[in-house]
Amino acid sequence: MKFSLFGRIAGVISICFFMAASSTWAERKQRFPPDKYVSASQLADSLVKGKERIYLLDVRNDWEYSDFHIPGAKNIAVQVLNNPKNLAKIPKGRKIVLYCRTGVRSERALGILLAKGYDAYSMEGGVASWWRNIIEPPSITMAPFGKGGAQFRKRQGLRNYFMKIPGAGPALATPPGPAIKKSAKSAPTAKTAPKLAKPKMAPLQPCAVGGSPDMGNPCG
Repeated sequence: MKFSLFGRIAGVISICFFMAASSTWAERKQRFPPDKYVSASQLADSLVKGKERIYLLDVRNDWEYSDFHIPGAKNIAVQVLNNPKNLAKIPKGRKIVLYCRTGVRSERALGILLAKGYDAYSMEGGVASWWRNIIEPPSITMAPFGKGGAQFRKRQGLRNYFMKIPGAGPALATPPGPAIKKSAKSAPTAKTAPKLAKPKMAPLQPCAVGGSPDMGNPCG
């Protein structure tokens, strides 16, 4: 009976803890308007299309940044972001997208930059989401057939683009490279060498008995 009562109490405590954690998460997600958050896929699409001059900022520690970061991202850890010297490095006339490991630190950085008048956004889920939705091979979770075929090819294209894998698959999201122009100083096309006239053979001379073995005596 005592064990059963203890189990019930433990169960109630667990439920309360779960509800509190869920509430904390919901409150954290509601700190800023929904349009101040972007998904990993949205960020990847924007970077590939290149229409927006996005300033990508990794707010993790330098050792985390060195281990892995999204190509093109700069690094300023959130704990030193409020330093005036570091804020001066961030351009105000551009869209700033922040990311960390799971989204907690980037949201903290988002609050700092918004208070300073920056056009800032936080990537939901951080590097964990980027890895799962962009870098992870799509064959782990989907197949290139049926209705999901187009999504598979898009995912594959994004992965090839950010991992710089040319020709590893149909990279539909990869923008075409510039046209290759012929250089003005390129070497001239080699011309076919003229045919040489076939030398005429001298007429054979009759054998001279006892003659010296010279060119005029084929019997020598």
